[in-house]
Amino acid sequence: DLARYAREAHRAGDRELGLIQVRRGRALTVAGDADEALDAFRSSLRLLPQIADWIHIFSADAAAVAGDTALVRKQLAAAGEPLATRKGWETAARALEAAGDTVGAIRWALAAAGRAGCVHTRAAARTAPSR
Repeated sequence: DLARYAREAHRAGDRELGLIQVRRGRALTVAGDADEALDAFRSSLRLLPQIADWIHIFSADAAAVAGDTALVRKQLAAAGEPLATRKGWETAARALEAAGDTVGAIRWALAAAGRAGCVHTRAAARTAPSR
């Protein structure tokens, strides 16, 4: 419920407000509102620099909803390694798919499977093109 985040914001300090913005951004991403989600993540980044890497991952997810592959790459680069590889491979594939590049999405997922160090991630990346 997005209205709940607005109500909670009135009672919160900086840390709490940052967490509310992260939760709001995640909810907006799921709802498909990438622009509003990215605004929420920008706000949370100023308030919670200590978890900036995760906020960049979440921002990449929002950009993927909009098919903004350039912003996805920028956010994943800002998140840094190894988090971007572990958590961002699927985001990049989804962004390509949302942008209409299904072949590129399949190639990306298969390449990610080859780069992944974790067996679970390799298996997920190899099956992503069939989803």
